[in-house]
Amino acid sequence: MLTFLLLTGNKGKQAEFTRILQPLNVQVDIVSLDLPEIQSLDIEEIGNAKVWQAWEQLSQMPSKLPLPLSQYHALLTDDVSLTLDAIKPLPGPFIKWFLASLTLDEFVTLAKNYNNMQAQATCLLSLFAISSQKTYHFQAHVDGLICPPVGDFGFGWDACFQPVGSSLSFAQMTKEEKNKISHRSLACEKLVSWLKENNNLL
Repeated sequence: MLTFLLLTGNKGKQAEFTRILQPLNVQVDIVSLDLPEIQSLDIEEIGNAKVWQAWEQLSQMPSKLPLPLSQYHALLTDDVSLTLDAIKPLPGPFIKWFLASLTLDEFVTLAKNYNNMQAQATCLLSLFAISSQKTYHFQAHVDGLICPPVGDFGFGWDACFQPVGSSLSFAQMTKEEKNKISHRSLACEKLVSWLKENNNLL
């Protein structure tokens, strides 16, 4: 069995990764850390910095973990970005800061002002192999449109992102519907495919 440590305080995210990785016999534990996030438009640079900062913190305070640090094979983080075609590469990884200052309606108005509603959602999974201290990245994108906020599910900007080929926003979809097409699900598929062939690297 492989044991992964997922950097999150969200037990729902733990359950989701557990479901995805269960067929590969992977145990997923979680830990919540207060990590400074570097200011960069390069999502892989952010992922690299985050796993190294986490590794350094956990090495100094292993008692915070469900298991001894030495029993984990990898640290796992996930980062998301949302890019408006009209102002590429923004907001990108800065989307959460945009939405800390703007309502979803104001964010939609921002896109409308450029007369271009096309956008791209990105998820990056960063897997830090503890034995080798190497980081592997799994990135996926979903193209879509910024739409007026609608829907009661999801979180963040889900209500104003409508993926290409769908008439629904992410927030209008059930969890099962979203998990078939979301940027996070596609990145997870890449991670799973890699693990099937390369779990010896962990």
